[in-house]
Amino acid sequence: MLKISSFDVFDTVLTRCFAEPKDIFDELGKSLAKQKLIACDSARFQLHRIKAEKNARRLALSKEVTLRDIYSQLQNIFAWPDEQVNLVMQLEIELEKKSLRAVPTMSALIQKARFDFRSIWFLSDMYLPSSVISEVLQREGIFQEGDRLVVSAELGISKHEGSMYTRLIQELGKNEYDWEHIGDNQHADYTMPKQFGIKAKIFSAAKLSNREVRLCKIPEGGSGLKSRFAGAMRFARLRATHENPDAPLHLINSSVNIVGPLVFAFVWWILRSAHELQIERLYFVSRDGQVLARVAHALQRTWKFPTEIRYLYGSRQAWHLPGVTNLDNDHLNNWLLVHPYQLTLSKIFKRLGFNLNELHMLKEKFFDSKVDFDAHCSEGILKTLKNEALSKIILNKSYEQRILLSKYLEQERFFDGCKHAIVDIGWHGNLQRSLTQSLNAMGKACKVSGFYFGLFGSKSIKRSQDMYPFYNTISSCPFPSEAASILELFLTGDHGSVVCYRDNNGQAEPVLQSVQNLDALKWGLQYHQRAIVSAAEELAYLFPLNSSDLDIVAKLAIKSFLRFFYEPTREEVEIWRMLPFASNQEDLPFCSLVPMLNLWQATMAFGFPSHRPMGFWPEGAAVLNQSPIAKPYILMKKMKRFLRGDSF
Repeated sequence: MLKISSFDVFDTVLTRCFAEPKDIFDELGKSLAKQKLIACDSARFQLHRIKAEKNARRLALSKEVTLRDIYSQLQNIFAWPDEQVNLVMQLEIELEKKSLRAVPTMSALIQKARFDFRSIWFLSDMYLPSSVISEVLQREGIFQEGDRLVVSAELGISKHEGSMYTRLIQELGKNEYDWEHIGDNQHADYTMPKQFGIKAKIFSAAKLSNREVRLCKIPEGGSGLKSRFAGAMRFARLRATHENPDAPLHLINSSVNIVGPLVFAFVWWILRSAHELQIERLYFVSRDGQVLARVAHALQRTWKFPTEIRYLYGSRQAWHLPGVTNLDNDHLNNWLLVHPYQLTLSKIFKRLGFNLNELHMLKEKFFDSKVDFDAHCSEGILKTLKNEALSKIILNKSYEQRILLSKYLEQERFFDGCKHAIVDIGWHGNLQRSLTQSLNAMGKACKVSGFYFGLFGSKSIKRSQDMYPFYNTISSCPFPSEAASILELFLTGDHGSVVCYRDNNGQAEPVLQSVQNLDALKWGLQYHQRAIVSAAEELAYLFPLNSSDLDIVAKLAIKSFLRFFYEPTREEVEIWRMLPFASNQEDLPFCSLVPMLNLWQATMAFGFPSHRPMGFWPEGAAVLNQSPIAKPYILMKKMKRFLRGDSF
């Protein structure tokens, strides 16, 4: 029995770096206009090219047309001589070849079919010559000697009308066969072959996802750029799905299409800004900086920029204590006693870097045995922190950490004279201020600059402190502070926060709240980070570092994120509500941005901000329909954004 595996070619085995096939004609039109081969703009040429194909098909007796048939129609429109027609045809062919790439999953499936000793056929309803298609298939490592390629235009037969299947079955004669076919078109690749007894399967992954379609519909940016952007996201999604077969599809889709472009744009902006400021080394601070650093390394491999990329273990908790030289109200209120409604003595002393044994010692020496260290702190107990003897112990701890932090930074070449900057997600700039304060306490005259996703407050003040915000610079609208929590969720690291530093055989090393972020890893953090890197790599492949299009890409990435934040789907909400969110610097308690609330809790959360859980995502919660006032509340917010002119 002859075993056959046949595959559709376009949007099954091969996919384009453009969102839609017709977008290639716009790109071709730009090239032709630049070479003065047409007098109209690219959009008009695109319409002429589409119309020419329709006219050619209408006139063709077999209903299958060649590229030559199509260009005969264009020749009538543009009055090209034969030599010019051949030139433009070749330009289109070269652009098609350049835009096509193999779909990773299908490449693997074809290899499996070969392993099972199946004959490999490629069937395509296409006007391009088979020589062009086979060249691309060979270049992508798909087509091998002995494979068969059948192209509709050359034989006047098609899958869509069934004549291609009829012809191939006739060629098989009386031989028994086991024939499987895979393609993306419901009629041509599934319904029609099934009628001939062929086992058919639909492969729809290469179709644009909902977010990729919506990206193309954002008003700003040229259609060609958005098409290439969406095409890059499609390929990144296909690649990430293939490389992470166990990952939930909705997680991959969201990570690639929402988070990937945003992280790419942020890191690109950091690299460009660092170059402009002549910064030679970037320290991506844990944990938000973990995936940012991985993306920076990926872009470095593609773009070959000279900036050194390092991952620095640090946190406000680990960097503030070394700078404490007295326990005045400023230190207490602005750091140690932040979020007083959540505070317990255990949390306070964890912020001060005391371990469990030290905690028991302090309890016995300075507190009544009846005091519950895990109960909410009363005002009277907090006054105990100013006890002279206890203050001395705390300041000694500060000094010890100052020495260890200095040693750790020295190990990381922080003081070698190289111009550097830290990178973090941002918001208030407290991390940079804490580090600066600790450096001052060390007596180190080391200037600290920082790049941040966004900063709340005055832009001019932040710049005077060498704080540079991406969102504030790229977007014309202020960053919605309510979206800060989900941005932090996007940049979740695979380890706990840095508590302090310790000496390990003469080397300073960070002490982590937890070595692994087990809840996040169980959720699929490893898939999420790989998908982000895949998206960044595809965009870097498409857009050179010095491309003027990258400013527009950054704006599109921001608008795409805002569309997601304000109009999420239920599938997206279900994915992100399951990733635990740390509500404070101790990583405790973990909560959800969209917790499961009863009717009363949900109504109070929508109606009264003071009753909202930490990091509450109203638009996400509204999708779950937990309260009757959710939809009116979201509608009211949408009207306010419209009146402010916040478009996305």
